[in-house]
Amino acid sequence: MFESNIIQINGFTINVIPAKANFIEPKIELEGFPLLLGSPKQVQWAEVLRKTEIRLMLDSYKNFRADVKKYYKDEEKTSLMDKAFEKLFTKRFENASAKEWIDQRFSIEHYYTVFQEEFKVIFKEGEVK
Repeated sequence: MFESNIIQINGFTINVIPAKANFIEPKIELEGFPLLLGSPKQVQWAEVLRKTEIRLMLDSYKNFRADVKKYYKDEEKTSLMDKAFEKLFTKRFENASAKEWIDQRFSIEHYYTVFQEEFKVIFKEGEVK
């Protein structure tokens, strides 16, 4: 899932262009994501919020996935985790309302809670629901 700078998740394509310096955030190009709807100012702000959240989610999951692979050494659980992440990612990023992105800018914790619950099921029952 994270072997290259181009990441594909359920029809969404994310091209992460590395920054030339460590203190600069990488540039993110998106394909397949819904066009955001709203006023020009709302769309501009929502684009920044969406790209920031994508970067945070991918970075967090990449690190978490590496830890699980290292400590559990279980490819089946890793594969199930990838499916759970794809499900959560798709649910979060299919939203096209700029207003909702702005209103929900502080609700990322909700999605991580849902994500954690998915993982508990994976590690207990070995399946993604």
